[in-house]
Amino acid sequence: MPGSWMRLSPPVLLLALLAFAACDDIEITDVEPSATDIDLNGFWEGSASGTAVDLSLRHDTLTDEVRGFGALVRTGGSVAFRAEGLVDDERDIITLLLELSTPTITGESGVTLVYYRARPFGVNRIQGSLNGGGFDDATLTLQRTAGGGGVIVTSRAGP
Repeated sequence: MPGSWMRLSPPVLLLALLAFAACDDIEITDVEPSATDIDLNGFWEGSASGTAVDLSLRHDTLTDEVRGFGALVRTGGSVAFRAEGLVDDERDIITLLLELSTPTITGESGVTLVYYRARPFGVNRIQGSLNGGGFDDATLTLQRTAGGGGVIVTSRAGP
């Protein structure tokens, strides 16, 4: 249904993340990955293929699960997304699945999945690539920001 928020079932999401995490074709140059534990809590911003990305993440460092909300912003408008993913501290790999709500940046209706596979560089920079939803290995470098870059974060009641 156009305009409605659709949610992937947990088994489908887990399978998608595991399949994407198995890919080792990420190429990152310039800087050595961090040698410390990864902590993604906070606000991040960057751009890829003419699209600005604002992202707010909550990272459970005990389970290495990551969840968040954000927006892809282009000249014609913005698209909200929900992010879920995993952190592999041993390999310094971050895998996020972005669920874009309608309409997507490609003009399609429904939920579009975009995968972000990245590595941390220090505590304030993440570098990787976006695939799906109109992105084809689009380089995305995210910088940690202090204020949130305009992302609206909603809170949920409960634990």
